[in-house]
Amino acid sequence: MEGVAGDAGEFYVPNDSSTYIPPTGTLTLADCLTGLDTKPASSLPFTTLRTDSTFCTRAYGHRDIAIVRILNNASDDGPIKSAGWAG
Repeated sequence: MEGVAGDAGEFYVPNDSSTYIPPTGTLTLADCLTGLDTKPASSLPFTTLRTDSTFCTRAYGHRDIAIVRILNNASDDGPIKSAGWAG
């Protein structure tokens, strides 16, 4: 799976991928799959994805899914730390 990167105030996800931001911080695989199919996000802005928030992404044409939790979202152009599970 191609990586998710940060640039210009939001995470960049490749065009052949879909993403989902849950309304609360906890995200299960089942929640991710449902959200990707019913409420995909069009962007992943840093202002929405603050420290301890989560999102998931799926590569189209692949079975790869990543659930990402933001550990630290820098307020300037500094590094963003995240932890993820991919399967």
